Amino acid sequence: MSSAVKSVKVSQFALVQSIRFAAVAKDDQSSRYALGAICLDFCPQTKQLFVVGCDGRMLHWQRIDDVETNFEAETRWLLSLELVNYIKSLPTSNPRKVIEIVQTTNTPLATKCWRGRDCRKEESKSWKEPFVEGRFPKWEQVIPEAADNVVYGQAQSFAQMFEPITFVNFCANGSFISGKAEGVNFDWMDDLKSEGRVEFLVSPELMSRSMEAWYKERVLEIHSADKDAPILIFAKDEEIMKQGAVVMPSHDNRHDRKRTSRK
Repeated sequence: MSSAVKSVKVSQFALVQSIRFAAVAKDDQSSRYALGAICLDFCPQTKQLFVVGCDGRMLHWQRIDDVETNFEAETRWLLSLELVNYIKSLPTSNPRKVIEIVQTTNTPLATKCWRGRDCRKEESKSWKEPFVEGRFPKWEQVIPEAADNVVYGQAQSFAQMFEPITFVNFCANGSFISGKAEGVNFDWMDDLKSEGRVEFLVSPELMSRSMEAWYKERVLEIHSADKDAPILIFAKDEEIMKQGAVVMPSHDNRHDRKRTSRK
């Protein structure tokens, strides 16, 4: 293989699952095409790949370990909407399948070639898509420190809580949750627990999208230093950089407009 070609081999199962998780945070309608892309950040020295989606209001990331590369420098690739949608549709039933990502630099448009390999049949298929040009946000700098006050609960409980609400400002103390939606106060839910008092302003539309990306039974931690701070979400008893999300605070419901994806 030519030195002008960069190659990465990664589990198809891990890549598909990571892209599905990260894709909920991308913006398909933004005039900045990088915000509609999925970012692949490679760290060859640690054999890690970070799969990231970020639209400026929400950030999702997931790390894949034991990725094989033929290069040593840290590298970033941005995947197009068409390629992201294709990869999301790939099956994940065979954990032995490997996708090889190839970047060539000897053409006017840099091209990635994805080869899905079946280890038993030795078959290979290829797809080509151009890179997305543009600057992706410095997503690592967006992640806040974990706060002392935190709410714990299953992803499905959080999803049910935010789904019927147009806007919410809630605090938690023990198992007591209170909030405000369209001027109406409400109290709930017994299966959410907290350490200390947690309060934040948040867009339910963004929080619902984020919660739906997690496994329903996954116990999550939601951290917020104060109501004006970014909201940090990650799985309980997991390291933050393995998989997580950040939702920016909202102070009105103008950001809750419904968005439709480009086909």
